[in-house]
Amino acid sequence: MLRFACNFLIWMLPIVLVMIFPFVITIQSKERFYNIDAIISDVNQGKQSALVGYAYLDDVNRYYKTSILRKSEKRTVWALGSSRVLQFRENMFSSPFYNAGSMVQSAGDFLQVLQVVEEDRLPGYLLVSIDHWMFNSRWKHHDEVYDKKSFLQNQTTFTDENVKVWVKGVPRMYKDLVKGKLKKQREVIAEDFDIFVGMNAFFRGSGFRNDGSYYYGRRIHAYLAEDSLDWENTFSVTLGRIAKGSDRFSRMGDMSADALAEMEKFLNACAEAGIAVVGFMPPFPSTVCKALEKTGDLADIISLYQELEPIFKGYGFEVYNYSCSDVASSNHEAIDGFHGGERAYLRLLTDMVDRGSVLHEVTDSKQLHRDLLQGENRYEVY
Repeated sequence: MLRFACNFLIWMLPIVLVMIFPFVITIQSKERFYNIDAIISDVNQGKQSALVGYAYLDDVNRYYKTSILRKSEKRTVWALGSSRVLQFRENMFSSPFYNAGSMVQSAGDFLQVLQVVEEDRLPGYLLVSIDHWMFNSRWKHHDEVYDKKSFLQNQTTFTDENVKVWVKGVPRMYKDLVKGKLKKQREVIAEDFDIFVGMNAFFRGSGFRNDGSYYYGRRIHAYLAEDSLDWENTFSVTLGRIAKGSDRFSRMGDMSADALAEMEKFLNACAEAGIAVVGFMPPFPSTVCKALEKTGDLADIISLYQELEPIFKGYGFEVYNYSCSDVASSNHEAIDGFHGGERAYLRLLTDMVDRGSVLHEVTDSKQLHRDLLQGENRYEVY
């Protein structure tokens, strides 16, 4: 028996050694096996400033934000959409605000978010980002809807199922280690937050703030440290996709009738709930705009806007096209090829209010203009 036990331990030793490193950094960074419910109450009450940034758990992001909305007092204003809505901040509004960005991938996801939050917690105003690829029948995810349980199921606890999922992710952690992604590089911003949850937050200093907006941390500091940026290089991933017609920038096929129908269902639900919707197509930096114009994609984006405008107006809602407008398409204020920075999004909001948007009811126009003249740097304002 003793001999069997010794042989078993010898056989298990390599496996244990392989698992030790991923397990330690998982626990240390709170990527898994740290119950995110533990901080939701403090975040809602403003008792703790948290930076929540998971590297391998997109589903938890949806659960975390859904829990914030379900358990907090009603937020009058929401920003809702993909990651391209995440730069709106609570400082921009005069009423309670939450950024529910990264909860939507396709047009069908918008309505799902409304359905997982109790009616008395729904906002009075909804700022919605519209990505053109959501309506492109050639984009492989255009008709995929997130599993509703991902909004409601906590995957951070220590359960058999979560352990199995973690084990499957170990090879990816080692790949990221080799690429240098698991190197702690957040010291420069550590004083801004009380707690870091997830590997993106722990290692890179990037993640969701208490108001749901996204902090890019290390990336912004790296950009600001450069005397000048090579825009072709900075936006190279997006420019490469446009040139190849791949991923989100697949050449526009038929406009998806199903996606348009999903958007109309969402707008109808908002109208019935008394929610004022302001839709917008987010900005691309000018270098990317030139590439989109060259391939004909920009013309397709304009056609989509022309298709959406009467649908929104039919419900008494607003929609704006900032894809390549002069308002917020500066290379200098872009985080990457299809994400604008905080200052760019303040410009969008200010422009909407100046043009008579219903959002003037939940903002201070004079303060927005003052904020534009101030701020930390060309990316950050608050």
